[in-house]
Amino acid sequence: MNRRCAWRFSESRDAIASSRNEVKSIMETYTAVQSQLALLDRRAALRMTAVGLAATLVPGSANAAADTKVSNAAVVPLETEFAYEALVTISPSVEIGPTSRGTRRYIPITGGTFHGPKISGTVLLGGADWQLEGPDGVTEIDALYSMKTDDGAVIVVRNRGLIVDGGAYFRTIPQFEAPRGRHDWLNKSVFVGSVAGAPQPGAVIVKIFRVV
Repeated sequence: MNRRCAWRFSESRDAIASSRNEVKSIMETYTAVQSQLALLDRRAALRMTAVGLAATLVPGSANAAADTKVSNAAVVPLETEFAYEALVTISPSVEIGPTSRGTRRYIPITGGTFHGPKISGTVLLGGADWQLEGPDGVTEIDALYSMKTDDGAVIVVRNRGLIVDGGAYFRTIPQFEAPRGRHDWLNKSVFVGSVAGAPQPGAVIVKIFRVV
């Protein structure tokens, strides 16, 4: 009986010692892992410090470092194709005067012609270019009129844009509402345009380009 108790006591003592060794091994592994993580954190901090220091010494280096994962491919500009050129006749502007939003006026559109690779026709009487000049001298335009193609289709045009520096910069973004059929390609693209004075008085030249 005493021998059996002594054997069980010895077995329990060995089990406890083994458990202590396992716990010690686990703690040593945990400590090693923590040390490695701390080392990685210090390296990351050093890298960030180096980037910050480079930013103070070399202009643009911080952006270069931050963009290491961004593609170095060159930015490709949008391309356009010529849609048509219009000679639009106009009447003298009608001054409405100062309003709560700025100085308002409108310019009646009396007619004209347009020609392009896929479309040609006439500008119809009855439209107008509504303009609003702000306190900064920039004028917003909002022209609404219609065109009739050589094959009889009537297309509604809304041409909005900006006039800056007295017309040195005059760019527009036209939108079209064409009937279904031959000319509905105008409904399916984005267009940009420019406006300039025509050689003859009482007219402007509008050039329209499709963004491809």
